[in-house]
Amino acid sequence: MGLKYEVAVVGAGPAGLAAAITLARAGVEVVVFERGEYPRTKNVMGGVLYSRPLNDLLPGFYKEAPLERPATEQRLWMLTEDSALTLGFKSPAFNQEPCNAFTVLRARFDRWLGGSSRGCRGHIGKRDGGGGPPVG
Repeated sequence: MGLKYEVAVVGAGPAGLAAAITLARAGVEVVVFERGEYPRTKNVMGGVLYSRPLNDLLPGFYKEAPLERPATEQRLWMLTEDSALTLGFKSPAFNQEPCNAFTVLRARFDRWLGGSSRGCRGHIGKRDGGGGPPVG
C-alpha cells in the first residue's frame, strides 16, 4: 500500500517549508517534494530574511538558525536607465532581539529550516531529475 498525503508541497524553500510546517501543525498529512538531496542543495545565493514572519512560525528561531548577521540598515533604491535615488534608514533598534532582519546563506538556512519541523508529521521526498515519482 502506498503512502497517502492530503497536501503535496513542491519546493523546500522557505515558503514551501513554512506552508508545510503550518499544515502539519494543523494535523494535515503533508509531503514536500524537493529536487535536490536536501533543501536548497544547488543554491549558493544569500539574502535578507525578515524575522517577524519566521518568529511567528518558529518562536526564537534566531537563537539556533544559521544566520550570518543582523541587518541594521534598510535601503530603498529607485532606478532609471542612467541614475539612481536611494533612501536609507539605520537604527540601533534593528540590532535588538529579535532583530528586524538577518543576512543568510540560503543553502545553509534552508537546510536548517527543513529540519526544523520538529513535532510535525510529514515527509520530504526527493524528485528525480526526470520528473518521475518522489524517492527517499
